[in-house]
Amino acid sequence: MGKQPNDFVPVKYSSEGGAETNVTANLLLGGLFGLFLYQIYRSMHGRGGLKGPGKGTGASGDKG
Repeated sequence: MGKQPNDFVPVKYSSEGGAETNVTANLLLGGLFGLFLYQIYRSMHGRGGLKGPGKGTGASGDKG
């Protein structure tokens, strides 16, 4: 590339956060993702679960 090694910018890698911080952040993000998937599941399958006879729409006796 035409540059000498002393022309490069020195880079120092350090881990300032402890392992506990990384584990906590990962668990928090995983939990939020799980809640997001659960909300999608609930919206796709309805909130009331399975409906028995007489509990669906139009069962209130109004025939119109």
